Amino acid sequence: MIFDIQKASILKRVSAFILDLILFAILAVGIAALIGLACDYDGQIEKLENYFSSYKAEYELEYGVDLDISETDYNMLTEAEKQNWQDAYNACNEALNADAGATATFIRIISYTLLMVSLGILVSMAILEFAIPLFFKDGQTIGKKVFGIGVIHQNGVRVNVTAMFVRTFLGKYTVETMVPVLLLYMMFALGTGIMSIIVIALLLVLQLGIFIYTKKTRCLIHDVFAKTVCIDIASQKIFDNVDEMNAFKQNAYAESSQAMSENKIYETANTVTHSLVQLDKKDDTQSTDDNGDVNQG
Repeated sequence: MIFDIQKASILKRVSAFILDLILFAILAVGIAALIGLACDYDGQIEKLENYFSSYKAEYELEYGVDLDISETDYNMLTEAEKQNWQDAYNACNEALNADAGATATFIRIISYTLLMVSLGILVSMAILEFAIPLFFKDGQTIGKKVFGIGVIHQNGVRVNVTAMFVRTFLGKYTVETMVPVLLLYMMFALGTGIMSIIVIALLLVLQLGIFIYTKKTRCLIHDVFAKTVCIDIASQKIFDNVDEMNAFKQNAYAESSQAMSENKIYETANTVTHSLVQLDKKDDTQSTDDNGDVNQG
């Protein structure tokens, strides 16, 4: 019926997602760059490099090695030379780790990196996935607006601020974005390795499982949290609230019942008319037969 969910096609959803992703990447990188500029991120990187260069030069001179040697040149060294190079490398790292200034600078860089990534993503999502859909109404991002799709509650009612907040910040930002981002960061920065990959893989399997299981609506994790569904705007009837939806359904059912009743009355009338016509024909035939018998007599 007209108030049933008219889900958006996968092609439209993918197209809208790609456009939104491009806009999101541009905005997130721009915001991260501004945060990095405010925090003097490049200055901290340069400062750490200076610490490393200072210790590297010191231990290269002490051990008589080149710590920037290529892998090919390293493999050409004798075993004794390799051991000497490794000793120089370890001594340089130990001195760098023992330096309070270098350690503080490294921790500062880690903190600034997390700040730039998390705030860049958060602000971009707040603008593109929360503010703009509320402005356009019907949960439309720029990509969804271009491709004629939107987001509503699963009962057909227009999404409100609460639903969009849950969908954007709990579903998309926290679970679908920051959990994988932080796991990848831990894998490369802290060496968590296989555990991070396993958790990300399980999250992807969960996302795919929800999409396959919800055949009627094709939901994702953020839709499950907010109880929303992606729909085709042109064919979907959207209600402002539950009362309007219930009133519309009642009227539709009443009109449908009335139409069915009128149909039955019409069919009954046709049946009666047909029966009367048949009776008239039978009476005419009977009269004709009676007249014929009289004439013969």
